[in-house]
Parts: sequence; C-alpha cells; structure tokens
Amino acid sequence: MACAVLKQVSLERHHQRLWQSLNLTVKRGELLLINGATGSGKSTLLQLLAGLIAPTEGHITRPQRCGLVLQDPCIQMLRDQVGAEVAVLLEHLQTPPAQMPDKINQALDLVGLPLPLTHATAALSQGQRYRLLIAAQLVACPSLLLLDEPWAQMDDSAFIELKRLLRQLTMQGITVVITEHHLTPWRDCVDRILTLSESGLIAAAAPTEPTTVFAAATPQPSHRGQLCYRCSATTLALAEDRQLQLPDLEVFAGQRVLLQGVNGSGKSTLLRAIIGFDGNAIGQLQQPGLMTICLQQPARQLFATTVLDELCFSLLRHGQSLAEAQQAAMTLLQRIQLDHLAQRSPYALSYGQQHLIGIASQLLRQPALLLLDDPFAGLDPRHCQQLWRLLDELPHHCSCVIASHRHLDGFNNHWRIHGQQLQVA
Repeated sequence: MACAVLKQVSLERHHQRLWQSLNLTVKRGELLLINGATGSGKSTLLQLLAGLIAPTEGHITRPQRCGLVLQDPCIQMLRDQVGAEVAVLLEHLQTPPAQMPDKINQALDLVGLPLPLTHATAALSQGQRYRLLIAAQLVACPSLLLLDEPWAQMDDSAFIELKRLLRQLTMQGITVVITEHHLTPWRDCVDRILTLSESGLIAAAAPTEPTTVFAAATPQPSHRGQLCYRCSATTLALAEDRQLQLPDLEVFAGQRVLLQGVNGSGKSTLLRAIIGFDGNAIGQLQQPGLMTICLQQPARQLFATTVLDELCFSLLRHGQSLAEAQQAAMTLLQRIQLDHLAQRSPYALSYGQQHLIGIASQLLRQPALLLLDDPFAGLDPRHCQQLWRLLDELPHHCSCVIASHRHLDGFNNHWRIHGQQLQVA
C-alpha cells in the first residue's frame, strides 16, 4: 500500500527547473534513503512531501499527518522549554492538558532525551535539538516521518539508537524518508536508496564509501611552529550548572586540532569561550593575528545580499579594493565549485552550501587561529574533500581547531571531552 506518491513533479527555483519530473511511490512502512550532491534539492524534496511548498507541475499524494525535521533544527524550534516544544502539535490536536505530560515524556524517551520538561531548549546542543524535534513530531503519531540528514547532527551512540527507533516505527507501519549525503552509516538499516540529481530520481548503487567518511589528505605533525594560542588550566561553565575541567591548552602555528565529544558535551561552548563569545573568554593568542569562528548554524553568520558580497565584506574592511576583493572571492568560489552562486542570496543556499560560504569567508581573512564547529555537516563527500584541501593549504602560520562528535582521520592532535574532563593527546 502506498503512503506517498509523486507524479510528474517538477519545481522551479530562481527561474530554473531544479530537476526533471519526479515520479516516486513510497510504500507504507518503508524506510527510504535519498542521497544526492550538496545543493541538489534533497531538503526541498522533503518540504514538497510534507506539503510546505507546492510543486510547479505535477501532483503529490500524502497522508494527513506528516512529520518533518529540517537540517538545521534551530530554525524550526518554537518554544524555550523542552516540554513546551514537544507539546506544540499536541496543542494543535487539542489533546487534553492532563494527558500531555505522559505523551511528552514517552516521546522524549523514544529519542533518548529524558530531560525535565522545563529544561531550556537554548541549553541543548545541535544534536540534542535534532532529537527533540523528532520527539516533537512523533508525539502526533505521523504516518510519514521525513528526516533531513540526521546522521550529520548526531554522535555515534545517538545515531545507533535512532536507527533502532526508525526500525520500530516502520514495523508499526510508519513510513520514513531520510535524506543523507553519506550512505555507509545507513546501509544496514534502509530498505531502498535513491539518488536525486538534475535528471531526477534513480536507484542508487550499493554504498562503497569507507567506514571513516571524513579523512584529511595529509596528516599534520604535532608541532609545526611557534606557539599560537595558550589557555591555562581552568573550569568552563556549561549548561545546567555543569562544568568542564580544562587542562593547559596550547595550539602551535600550523597545527590542526580535533576537538571530539558526544552531543551536549560542551564542544561548541568551548569554541565560543576560546574566541570570547558570551563573556566567557579563556586564553589568548600568543602572536599577532585574528581568531575567527564558523558556527554550527551557518545562517547566523551570513548577512550580505549576495554570496560574492559576503566573501568580499571582510576584505573590503581591511583595505582591499573592490576589484581585489572580488578577484580573491571569485578565485576561492571557483576552488569550491560554487562560483555559479556568486550573485545568489546566501539565504537561498542549502545548509551545506551555507557552511562552505561561511568557512570560505573566514579563510579569506587568513586568521592565525580558525575555529570550525562541525564544518562537514551538510557536505557531500566531494565537498568534504574540497574543504580538506583548503585546510591543508592554509598558510603555515594559520592554526585550526575543528569540533566534531565523531572521529576524523588526519589529526595527530586531539582534545577529547570525557564526562566533565577535557583530555589532551
């Protein structure tokens, strides 16, 4: 029995057809994975299935109740407390208030997020927010659940639990459609894989990616130059009155450091403290230069009218002529194969493209210390390797700290968060 059907569906964006006509039938209880390149329209396809946007041509049949979790959970959250966020759809369904707490707690338990209902949503990590939004959809018992790149937002333990949950849901007859760049993590779970491209949807080949999806081209030595950044041992305040004990931290010029920890362990808070956000400044640069950061939510750092203006902004502020700034910006856009988007609004880009533009704008500044918070989220394997090459080609004086909730190859320098301790190796 079909759960959702697309017939001859096409969509125009920016006066261009996004793909050829799509035909798709998703069966009841099926777990379907749709992959495709960064910017191919996977997120848009999920929004079409959910009924948030209408196709230019064609017809879509969908169940009455569809649940959708977007790629960046921050733009979807509505309430400032965990319980209130999950209760949104219950309120819409006119669920009696006395029944709500049990339903909310059951949904939170399903996604492995047993938090007090008064817990602040602002205190959650990106991965925890994604799980919260899944709970907020499941509480309404959807027939069709649509998830936009959950693997990129979750640590390995949370992802394993998610796969178990999705299998339980499909056994109950709920249909699940997932978009994802990387197939390997899903190969033991999904029923069918399709690839989305300009020509439409086609059956995908079996996953051939290595187990480690992200790998640097060249491992970096432990020490490459003079001391770039230093922080004396201290205690960093986290959410819920938790603390993270920090040892002495040192980053040397040209060094690349992996900051690793599970969702909610404090990685983003530490990066923000290093650069001095939130009045939580720790440590300092030991040589002249800039510290720059690319946040986990790239849209929060984008503000210009066009992609080209976004990249030129800091160069113009530091005295380059418009011609020089535009030439440098276009050269970098060509390197990451996004020069065709130069006159597009950065807000109209995919999540992965926004990540690349945000990182590119910081790279143009040639900082002494570059902080990247989960920079590979939203990137397909080709763009991951492009980003690695850019990082490998950083000037010898530029250091980089990359936060990730899973292991990345190519690092000889590790900061690992275990419980309330940061360990340096």
